[in-house]
Amino acid sequence: MALKSTFSHADIRKELEAGIKQVKEAFLQILKQAGEESVQQARANAHTIDASGRLAASIGYVIVADGMVVARDFLPMPDAPASAPDGTEAEPPVNEAQQGESLAYELAAQYGKGYALIVVSGSEYAVQAESMSKDVLTGAEMYVGKTVTDALEKLRKGKV
Repeated sequence: MALKSTFSHADIRKELEAGIKQVKEAFLQILKQAGEESVQQARANAHTIDASGRLAASIGYVIVADGMVVARDFLPMPDAPASAPDGTEAEPPVNEAQQGESLAYELAAQYGKGYALIVVSGSEYAVQAESMSKDVLTGAEMYVGKTVTDALEKLRKGKV
């Protein structure tokens, strides 16, 4: 007696594609959560370094999936004083938040295939602070590395 399948190759393909879609969606959720938490951590650290809020506002992230930015988080810059301490009109400040977002999108353009989580600071002061052993993005980077690695292992084992 011969066995005969009750499904077609198209049925198999459909099930595989549905499974791949679920894995991709779960991976994007992992990246989004890691991005949000790392940026939250970096912004909190930045507030301890720079009370003006400008450094914290310059920190944000984008997630790229196959060349498209699918998630982002950047804050507006805090209001700058209209006048300098001596009463003269203040020079318009550099918008570090906008610089951070521009940098993130510039880096995102390098990822035409695959997935990327890009966490940046648009403030030049971030480099100076890091060089003085102050944590602006380093802790966030380590957090993302561990969090994403752990989450991918759970995903691989089917526990996510």
